[in-house]
Amino acid sequence: HEINPNNKYYCWCHDHYSNKYQSTNKPSMINEYFSKNNIQVICISKFQKRIYRAKLPRVTIHLIYNAIFKEYYPKLSNINYNKDVMLFASNWEKKLDVVLRGCRNYHNKNPNFRVYLLKPAYVKDDGDDWKRRFPFIEIKGCVKDKTEYSKLIQGCLGVFGTHFPETFGCVFAEALHLGVPVIGDNSIETGYKEFIPSNLLCNFNNAHKIAAKIEEIYNNRPNVKLDDKFYADQVIQEWMKLLKQ
Repeated sequence: HEINPNNKYYCWCHDHYSNKYQSTNKPSMINEYFSKNNIQVICISKFQKRIYRAKLPRVTIHLIYNAIFKEYYPKLSNINYNKDVMLFASNWEKKLDVVLRGCRNYHNKNPNFRVYLLKPAYVKDDGDDWKRRFPFIEIKGCVKDKTEYSKLIQGCLGVFGTHFPETFGCVFAEALHLGVPVIGDNSIETGYKEFIPSNLLCNFNNAHKIAAKIEEIYNNRPNVKLDDKFYADQVIQEWMKLLKQ
């Protein structure tokens, strides 16, 4: 911006604005510079927008959701899901142990139960310690091929959300697009509560609640879908409207 101040600039914010992730610049400095130079901010959920509004009160903030491109995540009709398998496909540092304690509670009732663990490419953990603590898990590692990834999700009873303030949660939107239920956490503020059905939420601080929710969808797996406003055709229209202003 300092090189080309006559251009119009937007700052697309994808991650959580917390002490862990923010830059060395204080919010007050960013607020002053952005407002003075009319640099506007784009957030990806109402939850994230509330965070930024509190920290950057003088900055113009827009909401444009993350987009799902259907062609990247093929929904197949010939896959039979395994009722005894759930999947966790987020960063394992996002309090995976909280989810797995609930799974252990359910595993005591259903010894056939398994949890598949996927991870982003940047997570170097080989999973051996997790496997020792929770022997019912199966490490699937990083699945980069989106077709294989989609097949893996569709082959499971459901997907777990995280016990973490996600600003959006693409994995969970992808699962709903594929018709797979997502068990989310209603004990925290998080962006994924804007698209996960409320009847699939429970308190992750209570392992019995997690186990009960697994059993609930095991006995009566709901039909789920992702709302149209999260798909690329509508999201691109929102970008076009913004950039034409």
